[in-house]
Amino acid sequence: MATGGDDEARGVRHLIRGSSTAALATGLAGRDGWPYASLVLTAFAADGSPLLLLSDLAEHAKALAADDRMSLLFDGTVG
Repeated sequence: MATGGDDEARGVRHLIRGSSTAALATGLAGRDGWPYASLVLTAFAADGSPLLLLSDLAEHAKALAADDRMSLLFDGTVG
């Protein structure tokens, strides 16, 4: 029997797997943690984990090397 939590988890998986982009936010390296956000392309591993391909030259990659805290926002609104 499915619980409310199972339905919510299913809904989240459906939302993120249906998205090809997300907003990635990190601290801006060398700028005292000022937030830096941009649109990124996403893919997903077999277990549903989001995958991001970031160049070592990207500001996000530099920021994540200094501090691994980040957020990833998937937009579930329908236009």
